[in-house]
Amino acid sequence: MQLQSVEEDLDCNFIAIVLLPLFLYTMYLTTSYVFKQSETVLRIALFIGVGLAFAASRIRRILGLMERKRRLLLGLQGKISTDEELNLLMLDGCRVFHDVPMKEGNIDHVVVSPLGVGAVETKMRGKPRFGNDKATLIVDYDQNLLRFPDRVASIPKAQLESQRRWLSEFLSSAVGEPFAVTSVLAFPGWYAQTIGMRPEATFVINPYKSQHFFCERTFAKALGWNDLSHRPSA
Repeated sequence: MQLQSVEEDLDCNFIAIVLLPLFLYTMYLTTSYVFKQSETVLRIALFIGVGLAFAASRIRRILGLMERKRRLLLGLQGKISTDEELNLLMLDGCRVFHDVPMKEGNIDHVVVSPLGVGAVETKMRGKPRFGNDKATLIVDYDQNLLRFPDRVASIPKAQLESQRRWLSEFLSSAVGEPFAVTSVLAFPGWYAQTIGMRPEATFVINPYKSQHFFCERTFAKALGWNDLSHRPSA
């Protein structure tokens, strides 16, 4: 929906720029022949100035919309990539659900594996064009930071915790007993390296070949299950 809205806004602004010369010419002729205004350099300059100012504002708007469209397309690409990777988990006995609605917003993906349940949030970031470590993401758990080669961002702990808590409460009310959920932040295309002490039940991963995460002991340990014989089934 956001992408469609941006594309419609772009179309409107392109049309406005294309029609601007015709509109100004029509207005100029109207003031000349209907309102009998004389031909002066000042009047011509005024019309040209108004046209240039309007065109500049539309061009600025178009550039902003194009950048927003680029980010939305990048995010959509990342989400589709994560969808495809997580869907492969069903070959290993998992259940995968996408766009699970919450009271406020949605959870991008929910993975129910033989070892537990994960609420997966996908984030997509573009890579710099140059550099030896241009695809390396440093996850600094101690300072709650995501260190990309060209910028630094915070780990969205509040969003992840809100999704984890909601899903845990929803499943607990459905099965009638406490149900643990782990938060997973997925960055497609990035090689994630971690430093510091990882918070309980929170992971930052690359979703590529994610069966190594969701279907192995790492995922169970994230939920505090040392005895895998008591794990829930998918």
